[in-house]
Amino acid sequence: MKIKSIAKVVIGALLLGFALQAGVVVFAVTGEGGASSTSDTAAPAASASESAAIAEVQISQDVLNKIKESDPTHYDRNVTNYKTVVITRDVHQKFKNEIDRLVLAGHRLPDILIAYEYLYHNYGDMSRLEFFVNQKKMGKTWETIFMEYKQSRGSFVPRDFDSGELAAFISTPGISPDDIMLADRVSFESGKQIDELLRLKTDNPGRSWKDINAELGILNSASVLPRVKITAEDMELYLQSGALSRKQIAEAFVLANKLGVQPKIVIGHVGSGLTEEAVFAEILQSKLDS
Repeated sequence: MKIKSIAKVVIGALLLGFALQAGVVVFAVTGEGGASSTSDTAAPAASASESAAIAEVQISQDVLNKIKESDPTHYDRNVTNYKTVVITRDVHQKFKNEIDRLVLAGHRLPDILIAYEYLYHNYGDMSRLEFFVNQKKMGKTWETIFMEYKQSRGSFVPRDFDSGELAAFISTPGISPDDIMLADRVSFESGKQIDELLRLKTDNPGRSWKDINAELGILNSASVLPRVKITAEDMELYLQSGALSRKQIAEAFVLANKLGVQPKIVIGHVGSGLTEEAVFAEILQSKLDS
């Protein structure tokens, strides 16, 4: 295949990736089926290496004492949840320091972790972390806090790139399709131009989005986009009820991937009329503050 033809295939695939983005998660409906269907399996358990990394997370004694003082009954659970978030979300030291500061200031750790998880998936600013926990302390529900945040920020819509612009980006050494899509998302949150963000990578070989986002104060560390597989069998299974459209089912799979739960749990919530923010609130509370 000639180089020009390869470039066209890459650009076409990238344009499709933008069209299918749902919160900067790319999903694809495949023709695969069988017993391994995503809808019939639980979210993957932590790998042995991940479990070992969780066990090795260091938390200062002052912070541990404050966590115990705040909630002696659930001390072990809260510490484990904190360590798990640090590893699974690859929390930058800058943000871990902020979590510790909030704990020492007297805020409940479960509230901090719930706020962090929501902001992580929405590329939120670090300053919102304290704002969220203060709002919760004042008596607001998580659903209300999340809804007000979404209304204030607006929903991210992938940029409508033309093929020439994409060709220029994709031909830049050291820039991948994921880099372009991530730059688009970070640009929306930070107000910086996409080409400026991409230069932060090309001018500093080996620099990760984790470090770039930490510099910008954005609570997300991912350097690649997670891929969520939806088999044709999965899609047909949930279409049979007539309650959800293909788009809603796909978005439910994406949200389930973010939250680390079975897709059928999220589909059940969405089918009953819950908004995305309500689903976030329901599942994060059940995982981190039950």
